Amino acid sequence: MPRCAGCSRNFPALDHANCGKCIKLSTANGADERGVIFVCFTTISDQPQCKTCGIVYAWLRGSCCDACTDNSDTGTPAREPADQATRQITLRMQEHQKAASQHRLNQRGHSLASATDVNRRVSALKKHTKTEEVDVEVTLWLYPPPDDSGNRGAAKKFNALASRVNFKTNETSDFMLDTIVMKVKHLYVSSPSHITPVSDYVVDQMFTRESVQFGVVKTAQSIYTLEDAHIRNNTVAGVIATLKRTRGMSDKDQKAGTLTLRVYAFEVQAADYDDDPSGLSAVRGLSITPRRKRKLSSSRFTSELLPSAKRYQSEFRSNRRSSAVSIEYEQHLFRRSTCSVDTYGEIQWDHDDKDEEIMVAKGWQKYSKGSQPRGGYLAKGWSKFAFRAHIGSQEYALFQCKPFGSTENCNSEDLVNETELLALCDYFMKSFYRRAGTYKARGIPKIKWNAEGVFIGKLLEPPPSAPKEGEDNRTFIYNIFLAAPLLQTGSGYSEVKFSGNTDIGNNRDPLGCAMDAFAHHVVVDSARTILISDLQGIVAPDGSATLFDPQAHT
Repeated sequence: MPRCAGCSRNFPALDHANCGKCIKLSTANGADERGVIFVCFTTISDQPQCKTCGIVYAWLRGSCCDACTDNSDTGTPAREPADQATRQITLRMQEHQKAASQHRLNQRGHSLASATDVNRRVSALKKHTKTEEVDVEVTLWLYPPPDDSGNRGAAKKFNALASRVNFKTNETSDFMLDTIVMKVKHLYVSSPSHITPVSDYVVDQMFTRESVQFGVVKTAQSIYTLEDAHIRNNTVAGVIATLKRTRGMSDKDQKAGTLTLRVYAFEVQAADYDDDPSGLSAVRGLSITPRRKRKLSSSRFTSELLPSAKRYQSEFRSNRRSSAVSIEYEQHLFRRSTCSVDTYGEIQWDHDDKDEEIMVAKGWQKYSKGSQPRGGYLAKGWSKFAFRAHIGSQEYALFQCKPFGSTENCNSEDLVNETELLALCDYFMKSFYRRAGTYKARGIPKIKWNAEGVFIGKLLEPPPSAPKEGEDNRTFIYNIFLAAPLLQTGSGYSEVKFSGNTDIGNNRDPLGCAMDAFAHHVVVDSARTILISDLQGIVAPDGSATLFDPQAHT
């Protein structure tokens, strides 16, 4: 009778030198693996084993497997040669698999210990190189111009929403502060709340690292002065660590990983001088360049409110011209084309053959070098000018490409594309509110695009060519122009940017969150073919927003 060479037990149908249990134990590599086998099988000796053939079955019921039982009942031999060959091939395959796996593990650099060590080092490297970020909430505060006695009043918050700027903690503190100064300067220049006309030179002198002050908000009544000398040659992470160590920031900011910062600037009483300050800086240099407030004697952040400053203000006023500029208009004939989007998102154009009159501001180009609206000049962007016009009582902002590096065809193509995108954005905004209504969403702020009344105009008489010498004072640069209703601005209105051209929105307020939801809706509603970016607009006192100048990725 066949006998197992491992355990010396007899198995009538044994066709191998060892039984199933002994094979499993003999193929184990070392005591550790045999221990694993024992743990996994709850002790090999307790596993069910056929008494006839010696094969181990995890769920065997009875003393013999069905194959052996059938063979004993029919009187046939215990195993057919084919069955024996199959079992032998299977057992050899299992042995070679274990040998091959152990061979791979024993290769240099591929052992379990080496793999664990590599994973540990990779994890440590990722953790070491991981760059954290911090959101800085910036508000602008202005000290009013001094009175007749040279005294300034208390600083007041500039009428504009807080701006959030994101920085990596490994960036330098100089980069952080320079970026913040540029941010508040843009906020001051572009906001409709700023209605006092001043020259670009004055604005540039108001917003420099040497002329502004930084205050970290701990409470509404407790502001820590952030001295420039304390943060030079430091990183954002170092500044945050210092503020935490000296208790110079609020508990809320510490928990949220944010920083609430105030930027204090000094307003000046300056007439609307030319952009070039040549010849005037010696006379009014002291009034334009605000001095730094006194440095704190302590090298640490000092818990005190920023005091009011007494500063000299020049009384010099230019008599060459008044700061108010009267606007003269000239008449032009044109024909309009309007753009719309049907229910399925298809763009359609309607061309009107009727001749219309439009009154356009004259001489606006001579003010286009400045950063403030003046005369008929309204604003400029990366590639376009905006200037004032009206048809009857309706005021418009007209847009044309800058003459540098552009042509008539480029101007026409650019304006047509922008008009189509604006109509498409208006289409998606309406579907956004339909989706919100379907799911009964409540409390969504009022948002719209400045798309109603927008048209492309084509002059009946093309403008003259640009002069080869001297200034270009033409009213129109090209034959095609884009007209959009002039948005209301002034006290209580503010211009807000909710996302960038390549940066996604990270807004926290209800209006900003609605903007982020709209951007996501466009991606979903367009089957991931359109992404609206560079969301910006005018926020009214009632909290509603009118968006303009969209950008898109397709």
